[in-house]
Amino acid sequence: MYTGGETVSRSIDALVGSHERDQLWRSLPDWVRQGIDKVLNRFSIGDEMVTFGHADPRVVHDELVELKRWREANPG
Repeated sequence: MYTGGETVSRSIDALVGSHERDQLWRSLPDWVRQGIDKVLNRFSIGDEMVTFGHADPRVVHDELVELKRWREANPG
């Protein structure tokens, strides 16, 4: 079982690594897509990432930048 925030986080992870991003995005429930958009809207390129040793913060930052650009180019 995951909390709502964990579900959004895991969905972001799945989108970052997906070659079928458009299809995956469309398959997510509205509340998950809205949660992802909230995270991406709060994130800016100048933000510093803290991952508590779970991943390389630079890699996570770059993945979020790329995902945010994808959402801006694909608003639907």
